[in-house]
Amino acid sequence: MLKKNLKVQIVLFWVLFFYSYAYCLDFEKLKFSAEQGNASAQNHIGFFFYISQNYQEAAKWFKLAAEQGLAEGQVKLGVMYFDGKGIPQNYEEAVKWYKLAAEQGLARAQYKLGLMYYHDDEVPQNYQEAAKWFKLATEQGYADAQVKLGIMYALGQGVPQNYQEAAKWCILAKASGDSRASEVLDMITALTTPSQLQKAQEDAQKWWDEHKR
Repeated sequence: MLKKNLKVQIVLFWVLFFYSYAYCLDFEKLKFSAEQGNASAQNHIGFFFYISQNYQEAAKWFKLAAEQGLAEGQVKLGVMYFDGKGIPQNYEEAVKWYKLAAEQGLARAQYKLGLMYYHDDEVPQNYQEAAKWFKLATEQGYADAQVKLGIMYALGQGVPQNYQEAAKWCILAKASGDSRASEVLDMITALTTPSQLQKAQEDAQKWWDEHKR
């Protein structure tokens, strides 16, 4: 039994050794590519440093990728500026980089930009701008934005108050598995008539059929 366990441990050691060696080789190749100016590689290297909690290095590589116009690098750099990790916190810079990524059609950036305009503790509150960016993200099926847009329709924030439209977006978010959608939908349902709710369900199904093919 001891010999068997020893053999297993030896096998595991070599498996881990070769896996770690291969990983290091891949990382070095990726870093070399990043140093040569490959934006995608710079973004990946930045993410490696981010999860390693080396935020200064992460910000450095994200910025290099962002300055080359890579949307994923731009939104990640925006997050760094928003959180103040690796670089001084700067909401204006966060908006700048979120917007650049959002304009390229990145739904996550559109949602984050919408959030910044929705709240008034980071940049001047602007419900119309928030609704604009949430709408763009919702059309890509981004569930968090769908819930937020539903709330805005229910409250008439930046858009005409419309409980039917509010229900539609929350129904879609719920279908995508958003944890908050059910609670918000219950509150909106209490404000809608049965016919409005029926139409919202039909509209949601139509949207789903058109976008989820």
